[in-house]
Amino acid sequence: MELLQLIDEKTFVAGDTHLFHENILHYYSSRRGYLFEGKPSHEDWLIDNWNSVVGESDLVIHLGDFSFKPHLYAEWALFLNGRKILICGNHDGKDCNLWKSYLDTVIGGGEVLVVTSEGIKRIKTDHFLANGLVVPIKGKKVMFTHYPIIDNFPNPISEILRKIFHREGCDLNIHGHVHENTIPHPQLFNASVENIGFKPIRVGKILKTLEGRI
Repeated sequence: MELLQLIDEKTFVAGDTHLFHENILHYYSSRRGYLFEGKPSHEDWLIDNWNSVVGESDLVIHLGDFSFKPHLYAEWALFLNGRKILICGNHDGKDCNLWKSYLDTVIGGGEVLVVTSEGIKRIKTDHFLANGLVVPIKGKKVMFTHYPIIDNFPNPISEILRKIFHREGCDLNIHGHVHENTIPHPQLFNASVENIGFKPIRVGKILKTLEGRI
């Protein structure tokens, strides 16, 4: 858990890599448009993109949906640089314990962790996919989740997370799940890979982008 207390503006974030999910190429045209830039596969392309910006010692928060069928492909996480924190999404949720063998920290099973100056506070939720992480960064309280917390997003998991967002006095929700379907809202940032150039992005860059909105 000490790793969570190292999160700052230099930390990278990305979500929805969906390794080995063949149908993802049919769902989202932005992935097809890149044609993998000469790489032999969708997976090689995403891993090379990741490693082009993330170093071995960098910290990365993955916002969920790491891969399809994790019981078959979780070990591919070892090809990705950095110390990795996973917030389990809908494709990871039933395999959270499995991910612990390949990643540095895994948040799942219905839990939101809140980083404070006194340590880590655990909040149990009512759904095994309602997972998240709250961290103070540069004077803002940032909530990292797979599902967005937007009020009109029709999902009971979002409703659970939204209540915690407001109760903890959060300023910004960095989320995944929606891929290229970004939701316009001043307190949301969509870090699905489709929205960030298919490479992890530093939290500080997100905060600078949203300066004046939060």
